[in-house]
Amino acid sequence: MDRQEIEALKRAWDHFFETVARPLACLACGGAPVWWDGTRTRTASVRLGEETVHIGGIRCRRVRCADAACRHRWCLFPPGLLPRRHFQACVVAAATQEYLYAEGASQEGTAARHGCCRRTLHRWLGWLSSVAEPAAIQERILLAEGEPILAPFRAVAELARKGRTEVRRKALELAGVVLAHLEALAVALGLEPPGLKSVLETVAWRGVRQSTQKRPLLPEFARRPDPTP
Repeated sequence: MDRQEIEALKRAWDHFFETVARPLACLACGGAPVWWDGTRTRTASVRLGEETVHIGGIRCRRVRCADAACRHRWCLFPPGLLPRRHFQACVVAAATQEYLYAEGASQEGTAARHGCCRRTLHRWLGWLSSVAEPAAIQERILLAEGEPILAPFRAVAELARKGRTEVRRKALELAGVVLAHLEALAVALGLEPPGLKSVLETVAWRGVRQSTQKRPLLPEFARRPDPTP
């Protein structure tokens, strides 16, 4: 991996911080003006080549609604940096794909190769299985293409070993189906693979609190609305 790639990514994020325009209206109430509200410093782990790289000192603009009855606050994140997650979608996509489809893959080994722990990978797999209904993603593919396009099926490798209970096997199978549908949607929208990364970064509304820990959703595909403001 070239150190220049890391520096280029960090420069791009710094440039966004220095040049991003203040939003014209509040995301929550929709009508009130928005004020600058300081700076937040982030860290993130991203996938560059075959390595997971930790990047620190990422500055993000904070903004808040000027309406005293609203005062909604949020951050403006540069492209490629998702809210409420240290491990970015490129890492999540690479790790889950390897574990689901590689022969002999273990949670411990896969997690180690992607810079996370086994419990984190386990959580990502559960999140992926519930992030969206495949049928809802298929509807978006239909809207983009104008005709039904079947997502390519790819069986989970060594499913019986990886899923020792029926519930776990079904969750892993569903995670694989969701990944396949996201890849198909990325193609339909003209986005670069992996689909999990490009859909999260492009389709998902950036004002929504996305997380791989609780309330799994992509806003356009959510099974249930997010109850948080």
